[in-house]
Amino acid sequence: MAGRETAPDEVAPAVAAARLAAQGLAGTAWCTAVDTVAHLLAVQAQDPRGMRLAIRSRVAGSHAADVDEALTTDRSLVVTWLNRGTLHLVRAEDYWWLHPLTAPRMQAQIRRRFTEEGVSPAQAERGVSVVERALAADGPLGRDALRERLRGAGVPVDGQALIYILIEASVRGLVVRGPVAGTWAVRAGRVELTAFAPLSPAVTQALRSEAADVERFLRPAGQQASVSSRRP
Repeated sequence: MAGRETAPDEVAPAVAAARLAAQGLAGTAWCTAVDTVAHLLAVQAQDPRGMRLAIRSRVAGSHAADVDEALTTDRSLVVTWLNRGTLHLVRAEDYWWLHPLTAPRMQAQIRRRFTEEGVSPAQAERGVSVVERALAADGPLGRDALRERLRGAGVPVDGQALIYILIEASVRGLVVRGPVAGTWAVRAGRVELTAFAPLSPAVTQALRSEAADVERFLRPAGQQASVSSRRP
């Protein structure tokens, strides 16, 4: 009947169904790991097993090795610190517009953590330079190898100092995590760090538009994707 308000108990199931479909947990399965990440935009990757399972649950007949192949062979997927200092799995092509959106907010947190870990600004700069040169010359390298390079250069690596030097290098657009070393049977594989040279600002801007960014952000939540991003 025209004008009838929709009852809450009628809305909830429809919203839940829309969200499940938007997140790839109901309806037609996606075809590949890259397709899945493209739709979800970003997948939490703190736990490598959980990251792989999140993809496998959305792609019929897929295996953990399919995710590792995308990280290792064609590098179409990357793992990096993008939000709240948390590792996320994203498409390499999406990295270029996500990184500038999240990096500035993380800088203040990183500076605070350097102070807490006893890493001076000069040591942090030297550490990032060591990581960049090591990966350019011998990458990909694992965390243990980078720890020794940094220690040899007189950069603090105890406690959380090492991880925040690597996060700082990531926030500057110098490194990402991937490819995968080892096998699924051996501790779910070890994710190495590799150099990731940034695109020029002109190319980065050409790949994105503000409206497209808003649409990509809303789509995994099952929200309205046809939106205007114009400011009032």
